[in-house]
Amino acid sequence: MNFSIGLLEGLRGLWSYKFRSCLTLLGMILGVASLFAMLAITNGMTFEMLEGYREMGTLERVTVVKADPPAHQEHLADQNIGLVYEDAVALKQNPFFTWVCPLIEMGVNARYQDRRSNAILYGCTYDFLVMDRHVVAQGRFFSDLDMINQHRVAVVGYRIAKELWNQPERDSVGSTILINGTSFKIIGLFEEYLTEQAKRERETGFSKKIEEKRQQRMKRRKKRPWQDPFYKKNNAIAIPLTTAIGTFRSTTMVNKKGSNTSSKEDLGPDPTLSSLQVGIPSFNQINEAKDIIRQTLLFTHNGVENFELETKEDEVAEIEKQIFSTRVNGLFIAGIGLLVGGLGITNIMLATMVDRIREIGIRRAIGAQPGDVFIQFILESTMLSLLGGVAGVFTGWGLLQLIMVLAPLSATPMIEMSAIIISFTSSAIVGLAAGIYPAVKASSLNVLEALNFE
Repeated sequence: MNFSIGLLEGLRGLWSYKFRSCLTLLGMILGVASLFAMLAITNGMTFEMLEGYREMGTLERVTVVKADPPAHQEHLADQNIGLVYEDAVALKQNPFFTWVCPLIEMGVNARYQDRRSNAILYGCTYDFLVMDRHVVAQGRFFSDLDMINQHRVAVVGYRIAKELWNQPERDSVGSTILINGTSFKIIGLFEEYLTEQAKRERETGFSKKIEEKRQQRMKRRKKRPWQDPFYKKNNAIAIPLTTAIGTFRSTTMVNKKGSNTSSKEDLGPDPTLSSLQVGIPSFNQINEAKDIIRQTLLFTHNGVENFELETKEDEVAEIEKQIFSTRVNGLFIAGIGLLVGGLGITNIMLATMVDRIREIGIRRAIGAQPGDVFIQFILESTMLSLLGGVAGVFTGWGLLQLIMVLAPLSATPMIEMSAIIISFTSSAIVGLAAGIYPAVKASSLNVLEALNFE
């Protein structure tokens, strides 16, 4: 049977029963639309969830924190105080790592005139910019000279500046603030970091209303205020590491040995770090990076393993697990819609076969083979499903636009070519499967009975 003739005959057959074909298409359209919309929504969820990690640079990072040594090394605990700047220097000598940032992190109170703001203070080096992918919008970041001379200079996050000044872009840089009562000069202002959802809300003017509703909801539930992935970036105050040690770690008070009183002695500045952040070339090289870091720190710590290595592997795996579960549930629901559409195609093809029994008998009588009839019915059912697939994709796209207007999602749906291909392929497979039974039944008709059918 000529393929082009088969297609033309298929279109003619569908056109002969226009209303019935349209009703059948409706089920396929809804099934494909739900599948297409589900794939776009889950793609957007995946991108949105991982985007925060990418923007923070936390995927390609290993965090080293202080920890108690294992049981067999407890007697060596006093031989090493923990993570210090020298550990960062040792790691930085290895070209495998893209950056190394020693970090002192603490909560502080920032004050300018009669305004106050709670902030997260970071004593750090220049690699802090690379580590958290910060961008200095106004002013500058501190220099090596600021580090050497322990200058009391700071670069502030946008939310902190917004709480301390009415016009942070104009007034923040050059001002002097008090951080836990100590004066610091502001030399730079970080740009404001927003999620894609927050950007959309701001553009549409919904940001303030949505934030008020969030605050009310969290207040009723007695939970912490909602925080976006960039909470720490927008609430950061960065100062030189040496200044942080000299200003906020200048004394270490301990009980005097052998004293029965509560008298204390000052051991001087505390040089220990809150953490040591290490950048790696690729997320796939985490295990290799962890081995190098462990060996380096064991050497600098004289064999004492009083540290732990943390990565985002578990969190990313959990996100992927949640996305997979959501996608499976969505596919199940969309599969039901496609099944209904497929049953509709089977039904119309059986009805079409009954209406065309005499036509099938005439074709068989003048030389058509059973295989020709079989292919004809398969082509018609497949064409019907593909037409439903085309309309379903456009319907799914329109459905996504309607959802974004009436009930904006937390993650913008992402329409990728894979979603279109999967939707078309699914509709074609369903159409092919739905047409098999009617095609077999039509091709197995007895010629004489078909010719005599009334």
